[in-house]
Amino acid sequence: MQAQGIAAVALPKSGDDATAIYHAKVREALTTVLQSWTESLEKKDSAAIASAYARNVRSLVGDGAEAVTPGAVVAQLYKTPLAGAQLTITVDDFDMSGEMAFVTCVLVAKSGPADSVPELVRSVFVFRFDDWHNRWQVREQIINLHGATEPGVPAQ
Repeated sequence: MQAQGIAAVALPKSGDDATAIYHAKVREALTTVLQSWTESLEKKDSAAIASAYARNVRSLVGDGAEAVTPGAVVAQLYKTPLAGAQLTITVDDFDMSGEMAFVTCVLVAKSGPADSVPELVRSVFVFRFDDWHNRWQVREQIINLHGATEPGVPAQ
């Protein structure tokens, strides 16, 4: 845990589960990264979007070709209706193993008129802790634009 920038985590009191505390702090950090990412995508802030990604990122968005650099990921995202849309993100599941963390989430994207129904876009992000910069970065992402659903349509 020390190799992952865990110095900010206070030593637990007797009986506290240090692993559970660490997992909670990592989940909070990843949620913060994803929230900043959605805000940057709303504003179309290319530099801020690219900073969320590792140098060797892999990204699949919809039917597009795989992007393998932060700049290519930004270009890939700008070709989607997500860029400039009003976005919120909800984490569905979180797990981690060592310096890797796995997040499944739903992006709620509203790009139409005020009374339009937002789209729900299922996504998976794989994060890796960057020891050099002491932060979590997206290493892989899959954004399923084909699975976009409308909340008003019940599942069959």
